[in-house]
Amino acid sequence: TLPLRAVHLPCYTSHTNTMRLLTILSITATCLTSHLANADDESNDPLISKFPSLLTWFTSHGGYVDPRITIGYDENHIRGMMTTKDIPAETLLIHTPKTLVLSDDVAPADDQCADIEAVIHELKVGTQSKWHTYFEFDDSTGSRVPSQWDPEGRAVKELEGLPPYGETHRHINWYKGSCRGGKELNEIEWKAFMMFLTRAADLGLVPIYDLMNHHNGKINTKLERDSEGGLRVIALTDISANSPIYNT
Repeated sequence: TLPLRAVHLPCYTSHTNTMRLLTILSITATCLTSHLANADDESNDPLISKFPSLLTWFTSHGGYVDPRITIGYDENHIRGMMTTKDIPAETLLIHTPKTLVLSDDVAPADDQCADIEAVIHELKVGTQSKWHTYFEFDDSTGSRVPSQWDPEGRAVKELEGLPPYGETHRHINWYKGSCRGGKELNEIEWKAFMMFLTRAADLGLVPIYDLMNHHNGKINTKLERDSEGGLRVIALTDISANSPIYNT
């Protein structure tokens, strides 16, 4: 399986480690700032302007999204799934049918190499793919996860000796070693890997569901599998208008 692990950085008191941690925080803040938007940028954000076409594609293939849901910015100018009106608890928010879940239906459920290969295949067929509109909406290659950092760059060097030292490229190293025979990735393979790394659920790629953000302690949805292998997202609590929708 794709090796994922949460890590916790301990507190350090020495001057050297304090300075290194401050540098890391500075780098992290720079990355986070690049994902924030000001009010002038919101109307020009392609991931907002393209959402109606994604929604049309999704519903035309049997998906469902509550009409009170959109993509926008919260009060902190963080882009994500938002409500436009009050939504009561137990409301069905999203239903992604199995026919829109992108994975390898033949391989074992935990064969993530096969699932990524299925994404590669669909990317290669271009506009002929059922998921072409979904791919056009994706921006995972701009996510700035550690797998994209330069192994010899400043951020990685500042992490040297601190947990999880040596772990910044564990996902890409796993994929190259376990799925690609150690070969370097071409552009399509890299895009497929990044989509899977940043967006996939245990089912594979689940359109619309994967637009929901994460926020510890503020989850307001629950998930249900349907009888055919699709996924339902249901409001766990009452969600007020202009509020983010979180899945964890």
